[in-house]
Formats: sequence, C-alpha cells, structure tokens
Amino acid sequence: MENILAQNYPKIWSFSLHQCLPIFPALFSLLVLTACTESPAPRMTVLTNINGYTFDDQRQLQTFQTLVVDSGKVIAIGDNQLAKNFTNAVIVNGHGKTLLPGITDAHGHVSSLGYTLLQIDLRKAPSAIQAAYDIAEYAANKPYLNWIRGRGWNQVLWPGQNFPTAKVLDELVPNRPIWMERIDGHAGWANSRALELAGINANTIAPPGGEIVRDADGNPTGILIDNAMNLVNQVIPPPSTEELAAAVEAASAHLLSIGITSTHDAGVSASEHQFYSELAESKKLRVRLYGMISSTDPALNTILAEGTSVDANDLYSVRSVKVYTDGALGSRGAALLAPYEDRPGHSGLLLTSQQQLRAILNQTISAGFQVAIHAIGDKGNKIALDEIEEAYASVGGRHLRHRIEHAQVVALNDIPRFKALDVIPSMQPTHATSDMNMAE
Repeated sequence: MENILAQNYPKIWSFSLHQCLPIFPALFSLLVLTACTESPAPRMTVLTNINGYTFDDQRQLQTFQTLVVDSGKVIAIGDNQLAKNFTNAVIVNGHGKTLLPGITDAHGHVSSLGYTLLQIDLRKAPSAIQAAYDIAEYAANKPYLNWIRGRGWNQVLWPGQNFPTAKVLDELVPNRPIWMERIDGHAGWANSRALELAGINANTIAPPGGEIVRDADGNPTGILIDNAMNLVNQVIPPPSTEELAAAVEAASAHLLSIGITSTHDAGVSASEHQFYSELAESKKLRVRLYGMISSTDPALNTILAEGTSVDANDLYSVRSVKVYTDGALGSRGAALLAPYEDRPGHSGLLLTSQQQLRAILNQTISAGFQVAIHAIGDKGNKIALDEIEEAYASVGGRHLRHRIEHAQVVALNDIPRFKALDVIPSMQPTHATSDMNMAE
C-alpha cells in the first residue's frame, strides 16, 4: 500500500491525535516540532490551509481547511477563517496538503507482528524447499540463537498445497530447533530437533482442540495445529522484557509507517498488559491500543477483578477478553457444520468447548468486560452466537457490544442473528484474498 500511495498521492499526511504520523518523510517537518517532539509541546496547535477529510457522528464525509488540536485532542475543524480565533496557538501552514485521519486496525497481534519483523518472515517463500533454504541462511547468520523462529508460511500458495515436513528442515538445519508458525498463527512447522525437545513422538496424544499431523506410519510430520502448538511453545523460553520491548517498537514503527495509529490487540497476555500499561502511563506507547486479554492467561481472574481501565492519556484501554472457538481454514482447523471437501470425515477443531465458552462468557460479562470470540467456521460461529444468546438470558451484558472475530464462514440462518443479538461481526478483508482459493 505504501508504494501505491507514494506513487499516486504525493501530498498526503496522516494525523494521530497523540502524535503525527508521516506517510511521507518530506512532509513530516511541518508537524514534528509541534506534535511529535520529546520536549514539552504547546498546548494548542492549529493546522490551516489543508485539504482535510473526516467523518461526523452520522458517518458522513466532512471536509475542512483548518484543524485545531489542544492537549492531544481535536477540538475544532472548519474553514481557513477558523484559525483567526486562535491567535495564541502555534499556526502550521499546510500549503494545501491533504490530511487524513489515522487508520484503526480492528484486529491485530502487536507483539506477534513485532516478533515476526525481528525473526524470519516466510510470507514470500514460493515453496517449502525455498522456505527451508531461507531458514537455513537465516540460522547461519544468527549462530547465537538457541531457537530458530519465524512466521508467515502458507502451504496453500505452494505447489501441491501440501503441508511441509520436518524432513525438509532436517536436511539443512539438523541440530538446532526450528519453529515456524503459519501465516495465520494456527499451525506450526517444526524440525525433528524441536519435536525431540518437546517430547513429541508417535505415542504422543494431541491435546483437545489440537492435532499432530502424522504420516502413514503414525509418526509426526512436523506440523502441529492449534492447541497442539502448545507442546512446542511451552518448551521455548518466554521472551524477556527487552525482547518484548523490541517487538513492540518494531511493530509500532511498521504500523505508523503505513498510517495505522490505533489497533485492537487480540489476545494480550498478562505480561504484555503490564508492559502496555507502563508505556501508556509514561506516554511512550506510540500506537493507541485496545487490549483484548487472552482468556487462557493464568492471570485472567486478577485482571478481571481489577476492572476495565483506560490510562489518563487515552493510549491503552482494556475492557475486552479474547477467546477462541475454532482454528483457521488454511490449517483445516476452522470448525464446520459439514466435513472439509478435501478431507472427508474431518470438520475442524473446537479449541474451547461449548461448556468452557459458557463459563468464560459468564465470568467476563459479570466483570463488565466485552467478549471477543474468534470464530471462522460456520459451526464455530453458530456456537459463539448460541452462547452469547444464552449469556444474555443468564447474566445479561447486551450493552457491552460483544464481537465475533473474523465471522468468516457463517450459515445463512445465522447471519441475521448478529443484528438481533447486537453482536459485532469483526471481519478482516484480507481473508477475501488469502482464503479465496479454499472456498467457493
């Protein structure tokens, strides 16, 4: 996107309420002294002679030539005459440039994005073989890493569309553990050394909501799906505070570079929650975050007991809990009402049982938190809607504007239920392209 913008829209600014975001560095100098410096900034700044666009409370497009910011908040927009009412403010002449609101990404994984940017990225790998060579080169250049980690592979885009195997990795990197997450984070690719450290062999039983992919002889192939990924994740040392800080900084820089000034972080751990809170209180959080606490975090009860919160700078708000019903289509983990056409007898996975989901909903709603439920398959969506309806009858909470994340494959008779139950279908346009070759 940034290359397209650079080629076709050379006069665009993106403006965040708590800091300015230059899509193009040449335009940054006009705002850097008034909105983004570390030194104390004047309370009020007026941007005038701009070509501004925004939306009103009725979602109607509005244009303006002047924008007034006071203590990080937009307090007025209007024509160029508006600037005359703020003679004591810092006046910035936009010279006719275009000003757009910062973009909000309604579903992201901030730390995962950061780690991906700091690790090897396999999104562009055209095949399993090339991915393995890329991994081997990465490993050779980083001999200090105990674990070789990365993300982004997508077997659906590779010749044959088959899952990769540990053998492909073993031939190039046999002695160091390798763990590569699929592009959607719902499957992992391990080499034999990683399987060994995790204690995974032909006798290992997959946990509920997970699958260990096996060959014809029953041996693990190196692919672990959904909850089975925890078998490897639990033996990987947790990231240090320094590593988390580096990941958040890398993710923030990337998001800001493409005009995203706010994101909803789906699945925040207790350690991330504490770190984000500290960054927000010190005004060092560069992107506004709407945190969805992970329902599987051991500290969930403590966080719920503390109640919903937002820091004084409006940088980090917490009032939502993320829970999974199923997996993803690409790993055949999305829970479907009918079996997968290319895998007879298999209808996906339920990562959280219906009974567990009911308990989480009741606990979360009782604490005054919104519930954001991951559901991709039509069975996963049906269960999510059923349990939200059940929760309304038992503990209420309709006013909390619950969400179903992705809402990707939905039975026709369930579509009207979103409106009837006041549930937000939080859909991601990327699925229209990433999964288009898996669905009719």
